[in-house]
Amino acid sequence: MTHRRAHFLAVFALFITLPATRGSAQRLMEHLDRGIVAVRHQDNAAFVSWRLLGTEPQDTAFNLYATTGNADPVKLNDQPLTAGTCFEARGLDFAQTTAFTVWNVDDDGQEGEPSKAFNLPANTPIQPFITVSLDPLPGHYVHMIWVADLNGDGAYDYLVDRLPDAEGTPKLDAYLSDGTFLWRLDTGPNGSQRVTRNDTPSASISGHGNVAGFRDTDNVTAYDFDSNGKAEVAIRTANGVTFGDGTTLEHDNDTDQFISILDGMTGTERARAPFPNDDDEHGPVGGHMGVAYLDGVRPSLVYKSENRRDDVRRGFNLQVNAWDFRDDQLTHRWQWKRGNTPNASNFHQIRIVDVDADGRDEVCDGGYVIDDDGTLLYGLEGVIHGDRFHIGDLDPERPGLEGMGCQQDNDSKLWAYYYDAATGEILRKHHGDEVYDVGRATAADLDPDHPGYEYWFRGGLYNAATGELLSDKQPPANFRIWWDGDALSEVLDKTHVLKWNPQTESAERVLDASTFGAVHSWRNAPPFYGDILGDWREEIIFEHQDRDRLLIFTTTTPTDRRLYTLPHNPMYRLCFTVRGYMQSNMVDFYLGHGMTTPARPRITTDVKPAAGRH
Repeated sequence: MTHRRAHFLAVFALFITLPATRGSAQRLMEHLDRGIVAVRHQDNAAFVSWRLLGTEPQDTAFNLYATTGNADPVKLNDQPLTAGTCFEARGLDFAQTTAFTVWNVDDDGQEGEPSKAFNLPANTPIQPFITVSLDPLPGHYVHMIWVADLNGDGAYDYLVDRLPDAEGTPKLDAYLSDGTFLWRLDTGPNGSQRVTRNDTPSASISGHGNVAGFRDTDNVTAYDFDSNGKAEVAIRTANGVTFGDGTTLEHDNDTDQFISILDGMTGTERARAPFPNDDDEHGPVGGHMGVAYLDGVRPSLVYKSENRRDDVRRGFNLQVNAWDFRDDQLTHRWQWKRGNTPNASNFHQIRIVDVDADGRDEVCDGGYVIDDDGTLLYGLEGVIHGDRFHIGDLDPERPGLEGMGCQQDNDSKLWAYYYDAATGEILRKHHGDEVYDVGRATAADLDPDHPGYEYWFRGGLYNAATGELLSDKQPPANFRIWWDGDALSEVLDKTHVLKWNPQTESAERVLDASTFGAVHSWRNAPPFYGDILGDWREEIIFEHQDRDRLLIFTTTTPTDRRLYTLPHNPMYRLCFTVRGYMQSNMVDFYLGHGMTTPARPRITTDVKPAAGRH
């Protein structure tokens, strides 16, 4: 059977066998390559891993080859690999450059097309990371990173905000996956302005902002909005912004704000739309961008924004807007305004989740959810502002998705809550002994002896399914991460990955990235973490302390567990598009101890780069 015919039959089989779950539409998502990555993790061994795609059969077999120097390729496995999508390569000559490629193998033993090669440089040291150099920019640090495929080659590229230590303007850099510097945007005078009220932003800013001003507004995201195979960049702009191609946005005042779509490869502005000026009397807005499939098929840009009201104590204007970018036109889709809506408290970020399983995404905040048509789906009664909330299949025995969040100074002494993500029904409340700002809460499967996920905050570690208090101790409540080879989660905090031990009720460190010069950003967070290379485990991107490079840490733990690459899970991929107070990435299936193999996602990656574009 020819490779072309085998590919056709596999694609045909995909269309007729996909399960009819979580809506019927097929999302048009980005094409990803194998994402092969290798690091030298022992004196005589390299750890290599690669992707199983969400569009492939679960039992796809692979062969792995290594080419040392100018020698012929050598197959490293005796039999096609059908367990985990990773391999320990031993007996290599690390004094020479080694190129790794992986090939898929059909049932007849015939190999398909090879992956792109990953080159492990000669004399590479033992280290669990790869490096991407940064274009020099003295006096600036990295706070946030977004990933997207800017050039359409199937690999994730990087958007990096470079924020000033003191006076100066925030910048936004673009780099290809191999570290090639593409362009830099400067937010201009409106980006550098300081603010006196901690929730009133500048008219333009490329990232989270520095600690002297811009709080949790991010105002940037990246995605293939027009489904042409290459990602664009969405950013809030104002007078004085200089784009990546050197042109400057010139407007007759510094107050008006815009949404701009940029060419991912050049930073050129391709489209611009005015931001709704409903709340201009209270100053510029700031907020959180993200991506949602509001029609279930193609992506839209969403932006939750707010500004502080001067006439109401602790009062804020809040609105959510959505746009479509099609045929080089940015069209406003809908607007929702909170106004006096009860039970609609906002948090420091949003999540994009199909909570009602109709195939179309909702915009989720900690105290309310906006349906795909721009109407309020529900509000959470008794919930006020908080810093963190999580949505996922926390209880695999209960239909649908669940959520949990924490509270900041709730007068009822509510510290945390657990709810049905589809309806907003509060299933459980946790009250404390005082009005308290519970700043952190996290949900993950930490304990294999109890069903489903746990969640934890200042009040202790609880089982989500039963509400049982498992321990009055808990690991740091910062981020959940899948790092080692089992289905349990680890914890990411500062530059550390930790493993919770239920027997000792303590967190044991399995990685300290600071020993390699890694530094975290403020709020003890890395600029980015998520599954962007190799198999389904997650990577962590830190800035090096010398500020001249990024360190991309990847696991070196072998595993036989096989899952499709997590960015082909719709909910997980959209976590990459949202920042604010960064939260844990989540999937829409149960990924934990005792899990079953998840159904193949209802997606298609049949995107075609537009001729002559970029």
